[in-house]
Amino acid sequence: MKKITLVMVLICLVIGGATISWYINVGKITEDQLIKELTEEEKEDLIKIALNDIRVREELRNKTYEIGDVVLMEYERVYKEERIQGVFPTVYIYIGEKEHPGVTLLVFIDPKEKKVIDIGHEYRR
Repeated sequence: MKKITLVMVLICLVIGGATISWYINVGKITEDQLIKELTEEEKEDLIKIALNDIRVREELRNKTYEIGDVVLMEYERVYKEERIQGVFPTVYIYIGEKEHPGVTLLVFIDPKEKKVIDIGHEYRR
């Protein structure tokens, strides 16, 4: 009986490990995407990158805004032969007061290239 239980536990561990390995290597998540929490210094640098982007500056021109948190978000864009996919730092920028109707910019940043990949718009009601 003990032998059967031990064999069952080992089988479960092997299957579980293989599943996690597959999910990391073949599934949506890569090892690079298993990123640690961002430090305050990294967040400040990412905010600077976002605010220096010409497209972001155009969106914010002559408007009041508030910088929100910097979080890691999954992002995917497929255009013609180009494909960008992964987990990227994202700066939330609230145009107007964040408790009122308006727009929140989600600024996706490539930290290796130190540039904005894309800007998403979330409409607040």
